[in-house]
Order: sequence, then structure tokens, then C-alpha cells
Amino acid sequence: MKISYGITVYNEYKEIDNLLFHLSKHIRDEDEVVVTQDVSKIGTGVFEEDFQSLEKVLEKYEYGSYFKNLKVTTFNFNKDFSALKNHTKENCSGDYIFHIDADEIPNKVLLKQLPQILEINDTDLVWVPRINIVNGITEFHMNLWKWRQTEQGWINFPDYQARIFRNVDHIKWVKPVHEVIDGATTYSHLPPHEELTLKHEKEIARQEVQNKLYDQII
Repeated sequence: MKISYGITVYNEYKEIDNLLFHLSKHIRDEDEVVVTQDVSKIGTGVFEEDFQSLEKVLEKYEYGSYFKNLKVTTFNFNKDFSALKNHTKENCSGDYIFHIDADEIPNKVLLKQLPQILEINDTDLVWVPRINIVNGITEFHMNLWKWRQTEQGWINFPDYQARIFRNVDHIKWVKPVHEVIDGATTYSHLPPHEELTLKHEKEIARQEVQNKLYDQII
């Protein structure tokens, strides 16, 4: 049973460097990593330095000895996150796909146990708990977005994400924004334990920019 780790990236060169290095230490050689780079803004003068840095990061992993199986693809994003993620899916050859955003880090315990979890649980879709940390967030933001925070500073925990799914044609992403998996008939939820989570940490300025983008697409 092979797992594909599908990743989408725009200009987050520092974040994806951290993610790829983390994966290189904790996934099996027989599994694969598929990275889709959104190239829709390259050459427009926007984030040019970031894009150049991203190219160097991707080349480091693509031509280095970090992974046995790594593929980098490109896609022109046009306000449809499902299309972006389905492009990644189409390039995955594993029995299951674990989709990870560039600014997320799956716990090393989750990565170690995932093959066994999938072998034991014959299911189409696995929901993964996520720890969200937004550095610099204030009560104003929490009230504005109707978010809640735990004592540890985790936002909206367990914030379950539909990220691990069987790689078959009829299971795919739908909706341009706040995209969801469609076509799964069986599913399970991982327990909301820290060692089985995705960690999603960002600065408040980036969160504000992303929320505005989502509002524009909607």
C-alpha cells in the first residue's frame, strides 16, 4: 500500500522547505511526494524574489537525495482551489493521498503510524485534527471571524480536515473555495490527540490576506 503526499504551494518557500525536510525524515522510501506549484503570478512582478527562492528550494529537493520519489508539477491557479488540488491528485500514483498545504506540518507520530492506520481501517476518507496557531491574533479578530481558542492557544481545535483519501477517480475535490472531498462513502476520524495532528502556524498579517482572498472568490 503506497501513500502519496500531495502538496500545493504558491510563494511559501520557507514553509515548504520546512515541510519537505520534515517529510524526508519521517516517511517511507516506497511512498511519494507530489508538489504542485501555482505559477499563475510568475513573471507579473508580484513576489518575484519569493518565487526565485521557491525555485531554489524545489530544485534542492528535486535533484538532491532527500526522497526516493518526488515529483514537481506546475498549475495556473484561477480562483479555484479544487482545480489546483485535483491537478495534484491526477499526478499521484499512491493508493491513498494525504493532502498537505505548504504551511502545515504533520506530526511525526502521525506519519509513522499512518501506513498501519490505513491498513487496519479500510475507509475512503480519514479526517485529520488540525492545530491552528495565528501569531499576533487579538480578541478583535476572534470576535470578527467568530473563532474560539483553547488554553494552549489553538484556534477552533480540533478543526477536522478531510485530507487523507483513497486515490480513485470518483473521489475528488469540489468547490472553488473552502474546498471539500466528494465521492467518499466511508470515513473515519483520527482521535483529537496532538501526536495525530496537522500543525498550521502563521502570522496574523498572512491570515488577514488569505481571508480577503477567500471573500473575493466567494
